[in-house]
Amino acid sequence: MAQNAITDWAAIVAPAITKIGSATRPPASSEVLHATINLAVYNATMAIVGGYQAYGAAIHALRGSDVRAAVAAAAYITARARVDSSQMGYLDGQYETYVGTIPNGPSKNNGVQVGEAAAMAILALRTNDGFSNMVHYECSSSTPAPGEFEPNGGCGTQPVDQILAQVTPFTMIDPSCFRPGGPPPLNSQRYTRDFIETRDYGRSDSSVRTPEQTTSPISGRNMLTQVGIAI
Repeated sequence: MAQNAITDWAAIVAPAITKIGSATRPPASSEVLHATINLAVYNATMAIVGGYQAYGAAIHALRGSDVRAAVAAAAYITARARVDSSQMGYLDGQYETYVGTIPNGPSKNNGVQVGEAAAMAILALRTNDGFSNMVHYECSSSTPAPGEFEPNGGCGTQPVDQILAQVTPFTMIDPSCFRPGGPPPLNSQRYTRDFIETRDYGRSDSSVRTPEQTTSPISGRNMLTQVGIAI
């Protein structure tokens, strides 16, 4: 086992995060769990080592608390509360083995208490964060209308990690604050104008596009064709 408790436990929890029974958890929702666990580890470490601001409320640590025990307890308890139930035995065994390498005594016991406090604080912050919501994509038809999203694989295929739109962010208020404005309605004058412009200027045999608009100064090829809007 390596001597860096933080990287040790990042490696230990990784397989537990990505497994849901015999299936594999998608990458994006896995990152939510990685972030939750790592925040608990971070707060436990800052309580003992110091140097940076805690995420949420600071955790109190007695002088001399063992940081390895704190990291192990923080990662283990947070992970155990969030990963799939099929991974409980794996986490229990890893934790027992890891803390068994740390000498018994007040330093170890105090470190475990710091880790427990950090884990419970993060889990409290993430209570009702939407990660456990059940979200089913509603597909209106097997032949989508113009402008309607068409899922890859048809209506029987659920989009991957569709839950993430409902998960409480870790730092921002709402992810929609970075969302660009949507396209204009299909029956609007703006949509019609933009469609006609793209059709007339983008077609390979356009009669309105100038030679300068057609020729790329880099390669001499049709610029519109290169960006995939020629029709």
